[in-house]
Amino acid sequence: MGKWAERLAEKTAAPPYGGTDKTAKRGVLSVLAVTPEGGAEIFFPAPMPASKPTESPEALDLAAVAWTDGDIARFLDRRARLLRWGWPEPEAEKLADRLVRRDREADDRVSCTDCRHYRPGRCGNHRQAGLHAPDVERDLAAMLQRCPGFDGAKHPRNGPPS
Repeated sequence: MGKWAERLAEKTAAPPYGGTDKTAKRGVLSVLAVTPEGGAEIFFPAPMPASKPTESPEALDLAAVAWTDGDIARFLDRRARLLRWGWPEPEAEKLADRLVRRDREADDRVSCTDCRHYRPGRCGNHRQAGLHAPDVERDLAAMLQRCPGFDGAKHPRNGPPS
């Protein structure tokens, strides 16, 4: 055995204290064992920093976080459409949620999935949109962008999604 291996064996051969009567009989050192010298040190949590008083529920802007019936309807319509087009459910829900948030924030970017020219995997207006081919992968279709070929017949600000 080498010098370092001997030192390692010397340092790790036994725990620094003996076990309790219960653990000594079984030959196992329990994680919950208490040494004969006493228990663990008394633990005092650090004092919490002084915080500012929280706002009353009346002061919160619930419109910023709560969905309206229209938001829920748009989410469900988009999710159903994406599922019909063969999108996996988690991806469909994630995109539908992101589009609802985009509408609420008045973001002017659009998604291919809200365009009249989009069919699953294809853009019917790819030249006007600046694409070289009509093929549109799911990642591009889900991306929020400013598309010059976008026709918002399905866009929620221009009418109900279909």
